[in-house]
Amino acid sequence: MTLLTSTTPKTGKPLAIRRPRRDNQRMTAPRLTVKIQGQYYQTLDWSYGGLRLSLPPTSVVPQPPLMGIIIGSDDDIGVFSGTITRVDPANRSISIHFIEVSDDTFDLLDRLVREKLVGAVV
Repeated sequence: MTLLTSTTPKTGKPLAIRRPRRDNQRMTAPRLTVKIQGQYYQTLDWSYGGLRLSLPPTSVVPQPPLMGIIIGSDDDIGVFSGTITRVDPANRSISIHFIEVSDDTFDLLDRLVREKLVGAVV
């Protein structure tokens, strides 16, 4: 969360206002399979902007340049290039920011978001 500062009208004292840092809502379901450099990973969460992946116990952090394949729940696939923005050794996870996604990748993620939203309404 990013803190914005303002002052209260009555006292003039600083007031912290929290706002989300992320441009895209993270989705935790469905879990997606991602293949990078021959290694398979499972998503912890994902969005239009990137992925957070669980690192299997025997895997190592992939090295740049990152080119990957996202495999959806219906075996739909999409390709992307990205960069690692965070490595979390304690939780054995990495965060990847998309640099470029194919039209098929965007369509896959968009379809999954829409299915999730429609399912939430029903």
